[in-house]
Amino acid sequence: LKSVRFKAIHRLLIVVFASHTTYHIPSSTHIISKWTSFFLQFSISFDLNHKMAVDICAMQEVLRWREAAAEEHLKELENYDEFNFFISEYFETPPPSAAVLEAVGLLMGWTGDAKQIVAKITGQRHTEDPKRRDHYLSFLGELKEKKLQHLKPEVLESVSARLTSEVPWPKFDETLGEYRDLTQLNSYDVIKNSQACFHLFEWLASSLLPEEERPPHFLDADLKVARSACNNYVQQWAIGGIPKS
Repeated sequence: LKSVRFKAIHRLLIVVFASHTTYHIPSSTHIISKWTSFFLQFSISFDLNHKMAVDICAMQEVLRWREAAAEEHLKELENYDEFNFFISEYFETPPPSAAVLEAVGLLMGWTGDAKQIVAKITGQRHTEDPKRRDHYLSFLGELKEKKLQHLKPEVLESVSARLTSEVPWPKFDETLGEYRDLTQLNSYDVIKNSQACFHLFEWLASSLLPEEERPPHFLDADLKVARSACNNYVQQWAIGGIPKS
């Protein structure tokens, strides 16, 4: 980033990306609002060599959770009992989050779009509605009872197809040297939209799919770019790097 003008554009991109991210810190009761996450802006960069936006904190979180048992994701979901932890009521639902919520709808036998499904999960029809924690915990209890052996084959097949599908999420393909319109659904792209949907995604994949059929935690290209961006920022910001294994 040599020119002053490009530095300004780069900083603006960082702030824009950060302003659309809600970070929940596990083992803490503090929620960092999407409008006050400015101090996390260092975690999001744009790699000029790979033409890809990268969220270092998101990748670190995916790596931290990738060996966790399904039950740990379900337990973590207890912290996400509000509508806006899953999606925004006022903006179009990002395709990765929408795919996860559609899978939940298929599993629960629900109909409706992503926002209607979140309303059924949380009991809140709108972001400003009072919290209904009992309703939400009841949903988690029902979710826990969705055992693999109890599901009808057609339900399992439809949920599996949604979790392993490609979604309209443009990403640069280094091999082809161009952007692809569709991207394999993966944990990293989901968590960049919503940590609540991330834990739902991980629970669904770990509980319902055999290991060899589960969607990836991340794409190799994303991990490569995250490591590159992290290495560039480690000295400047004194943050932890992305492990190699």
